[in-house]
Amino acid sequence: RKPVRMMGIFSNEIEEVSDNGTRLDLRIAGFAEEDNRLRQRMAEGPPVAKLPKGTYIFCDFHTLQIPGIE
Repeated sequence: RKPVRMMGIFSNEIEEVSDNGTRLDLRIAGFAEEDNRLRQRMAEGPPVAKLPKGTYIFCDFHTLQIPGIE
């Protein structure tokens, strides 16, 4: 291991940084968690498409015109 020299840092911040590698990062899901999520999604079936709620009025539909693309 190489020593890390930090200037102008409090000792508790140094401990926090050096402790980062030993703690588990619970924000990153492992393979088992992802597999469980996939199984749950597949068991629920395909999602049901729902129309948006609100007072939306669609009066006109037209093709998007982008210069150079035909």
